[in-house]
Amino acid sequence: MHLKKIGIIVVGLILVLMIIPSRCWTKDYPNKPIEFVNPYAPGGNNDLSIRIIGEKMAEFLGQPIVVVNKVGGAATVGTVYVANSKPDGYTLLGTTGGFLTRPLYDPRVPYRYTQFRPIGIPVKLENILCVNKNLPIKNIAELITYAKGNPGALSYSIAGKGGVSYLAMEYLKYKNNLTDLHLQCVPHQGDAPALLAILGNHVQISATNISFALPYIKSNSIRPIAILSRKRNPLLPEIPTSLEQGFQDMVASSYFIWLAPTQTPSEIIKTLENNMEKAIQDKGVQEKLLKIELTAAFMNSEETKAFLDNEIKFWEKIIKEANLATK
Repeated sequence: MHLKKIGIIVVGLILVLMIIPSRCWTKDYPNKPIEFVNPYAPGGNNDLSIRIIGEKMAEFLGQPIVVVNKVGGAATVGTVYVANSKPDGYTLLGTTGGFLTRPLYDPRVPYRYTQFRPIGIPVKLENILCVNKNLPIKNIAELITYAKGNPGALSYSIAGKGGVSYLAMEYLKYKNNLTDLHLQCVPHQGDAPALLAILGNHVQISATNISFALPYIKSNSIRPIAILSRKRNPLLPEIPTSLEQGFQDMVASSYFIWLAPTQTPSEIIKTLENNMEKAIQDKGVQEKLLKIELTAAFMNSEETKAFLDNEIKFWEKIIKEANLATK
């Protein structure tokens, strides 16, 4: 009986010790700089959006937000770093939709969605399908016809395998009996080099982020043939969506996601979420985002979780049907 009481006391002390640090973290959070990890190359829109929004958030929080670029392994280096960090709200991740799809596409990816909890989505944007301006292709149907009639003539660039653009393109091939001979994937380390490939005619097609493509579309350097989304984009309202063209599963909407390690206390998540929303509502922040062709579109932590859960279901279906997962 005596040993049983001692056991109960020990368990109680362990629980108290587990709770105390969490309460200490939340009591005066934040009381030091917050590290925001960008797992992609510096200077990209994910990096810039964190800096723009984070600068305003820092004013509200009273502590600096420092962006740290941890690049490598198709964004896995920075992602794993945050997953393994102390869940105290001082090490956060700002990433993209590929964060969700890469572990579904490749089980060897060394992290899982369940290692994180969402803070929110600050920005949503669309991907776009573009072709070399000299190709006689103006829509997706013409692309398929041309690919079948000209084996070996077409290849497409994307920013790394496993992302939403890659999966959408490979699903298009699967549904329309196209092989690598008809349409070969050429992955690149980011949207910028993927676009340079089409501009240099090293590839003939690119599925990329609309904010990167827009300057080249405006200068008639490349031709847009479809917005890979369910709705038209106000930046290019004349370009029909893949859905309008009859390709209902060729949807590759993109977004930036802010995440924390899964054990981060809810009070800290709420503090970050509230200040993110305040920052995004700031007109100066919105103007800076528009300058890099981004539109603020706030989702809170609960809305983000529901959205991401639906995204996982959608891409799991696509990957399974087309047998796209890496073996």
